[in-house]
Amino acid sequence: YDYRILCEYREVLQRPKFGFSKSEINSLLDWFEACGRSVLAEPLEDVFVDEADKKFYEVAKFCGAVLVTGNLKHFPEDPLVMSVADFLEKRRS
Repeated sequence: YDYRILCEYREVLQRPKFGFSKSEINSLLDWFEACGRSVLAEPLEDVFVDEADKKFYEVAKFCGAVLVTGNLKHFPEDPLVMSVADFLEKRRS
């Protein structure tokens, strides 16, 4: 993860429609920080449909991690960018 992702998660999780308390949000983000690895991913030149998605791709590429998303069309074609279904299928095999 990087600070941009944590900031976005905090902003999204604070939306009233989710109903999370500040304590619940802090606990989740604290867990990410305790169990995850903070990185400073290098910026990529790729152009994105939604530039807000770019940070997730940059971090995944930097770490060599799979990026699981419900918005495949928002990301470049890349074997490490997968739908949830494809990721689960790959894990089963």
